[in-house]
Amino acid sequence: MVFESKSGLHINMLKINIYPVNEVPNLEELADILSYNIGSLPTTYLGLPLGAKFKSIDIWNSVIERMEKRLATWQIQYLSLGGRLTLINSVLDSIPTYIMSLFPMPRVTLPKSQGGLWIRNLKLHNKSLLIKWLWRFSQPEAGYWKDIIVAKYDAQNHWYPKRSREPHGVGVWKHICSLLDEFTQKVSFKAGNGHNVKFWKDLWLGNTTLKASFPKLFQIAC
Repeated sequence: MVFESKSGLHINMLKINIYPVNEVPNLEELADILSYNIGSLPTTYLGLPLGAKFKSIDIWNSVIERMEKRLATWQIQYLSLGGRLTLINSVLDSIPTYIMSLFPMPRVTLPKSQGGLWIRNLKLHNKSLLIKWLWRFSQPEAGYWKDIIVAKYDAQNHWYPKRSREPHGVGVWKHICSLLDEFTQKVSFKAGNGHNVKFWKDLWLGNTTLKASFPKLFQIAC
């Protein structure tokens, strides 16, 4: 009631579900008190799969359906090969962009030398969207999601996250962190007081890391 009076928004209890993670005791009683329905994972939240395996092909079913609808309308048009390629590059590859910003996409194209049509490289597009999360993490105004990552993985350096070495964890974030080496190779740092910069491994002096420039000295020092 307080939320509704302050925001002017009305909460529709019929559309609210409670999703248990693992085993939740007295779930039915809790749902009855809150007047919530009991849902099950995986589900969809804000257009993204929630609770699904991040490498599951099923994640992309909605994307495939949307593409099939677009292709169905194109089939009745007389388009040249060049026209079709233009539509694919300008329309179809924009459809999965939202999901590609969080999940790794299965390989869907081939190079022209192997029979491909030279469609835009979605793998590189996907990787750039995922790496952008590492860039956001380095920004001071990243938001509460960064605070959660820092607390969960005990990250001491707030410029980039700490890698998770545990066999279990959030697969999406672990996959994003697997791109950390590629990310750090493309950025440089200002040393400042040195608290948040790795002396040997970060790019802060010149065009290469000190580890790469002085490998023998690095072995002695470390």
